[in-house]
Amino acid sequence: MLLEAAESQLLLVDYQARLMPALFESEAVLANALRLAQLARLMHVPVCGTEQNPSKLGENAPALRALCDRTLAKMHFS
Repeated sequence: MLLEAAESQLLLVDYQARLMPALFESEAVLANALRLAQLARLMHVPVCGTEQNPSKLGENAPALRALCDRTLAKMHFS
């Protein structure tokens, strides 16, 4: 089974400034997310991001947010 760009989407979940320090090797994690987003855009695959409560945790990293076609705020966690 091959993936079709028209039927695909890249979802980047919670790459926020206040959350990144809690991740192991966060700089490498962010660099990989940026690489994935850039490749998705080259292949015309939509890129969406999510942010958990951005009013308290801040927005996603600016470079990553700029590559997102759309960013959704999440206000509930369970």
